[in-house]
Amino acid sequence: MDHTRRFFFAFFGVFRFGVVLAMLDRPLVVGLAWALVSGDFKTALGICVFFELIWLDLFPAGTYIPPHRPAAAVTALALATAFGLHQPSMAVPAILAGLGAGLLGNRLEQELRSWQNHQYNQLVRASREDAGDYSPERTVRRGVLVNVLVATAAFLGILTAFFVLFPLVLPMWSSTASASEITWLNLWLGGSVGGLLSLRWKRAYGLVVAGVLVVAMSGLIGMSQF
Repeated sequence: MDHTRRFFFAFFGVFRFGVVLAMLDRPLVVGLAWALVSGDFKTALGICVFFELIWLDLFPAGTYIPPHRPAAAVTALALATAFGLHQPSMAVPAILAGLGAGLLGNRLEQELRSWQNHQYNQLVRASREDAGDYSPERTVRRGVLVNVLVATAAFLGILTAFFVLFPLVLPMWSSTASASEITWLNLWLGGSVGGLLSLRWKRAYGLVVAGVLVVAMSGLIGMSQF
């Protein structure tokens, strides 16, 4: 399974910064491919629908870099598969780990793009000076290769850290999960906040706030009755 995780990240990650093909770095595409390999369609698509919804409002525009969705999806799927987290309530730690991996991937990509800007400036200077080492195609190949190698190595390091931590975290979470009735629908409703925010509509934001208040009040009422 180690080679499978490595392949999934490297394959889908390259569509984010190397070969730009629309939709191929989306969590749903990653989840469908993972389900075809693992055979666990329910867990794979359940997790990836959450990521698809929660970051629906975040897309690359100008200099903005959204969270690394392939890293998030593959991290959550790898942890869920390795530790048998097939129930929605048990998959929550894997999803949270995926969210963290997506944000760390975003930070790494910012650093890699800063390095690429330096390479671009060198290329511009070489073109103006008519230097013999002017080679745009070599710069592009090197940039893509460095991105793939560095991002894949960083992803494996992050995933290894989660694999070390999860045996310590899961026993503590199991007692909480056994008392909860979290379903995939609950997780998707939580993730749908991203879809509401993507509407760019003030009433949608008001609906989100109202929903949070209703849930909070119902929880307080339930606690007082208890």
